[in-house]
Amino acid sequence: MPLVPGAAAAELLRDERHGPLPAMLLVLTVVTGLVDAVSYLKLGHVFVANMTGNVVFLGFAVAGATALPHKAAC
Repeated sequence: MPLVPGAAAAELLRDERHGPLPAMLLVLTVVTGLVDAVSYLKLGHVFVANMTGNVVFLGFAVAGATALPHKAAC
């Protein structure tokens, strides 16, 4: 079997056991990431997805950040 770039991903997407599910999950992941990024940048630097904010603030805490850029969401 020749080593072709992207062959593993293509094989994953063609897996007959799961049908179109892996491809759909990848598309939904990209779309939700784009929605999070655009909404954060365009809506005054507030997180619209609770989990995104939690993960980012957890990353700040693990990195030892002391001055966090945050706003109160009222």
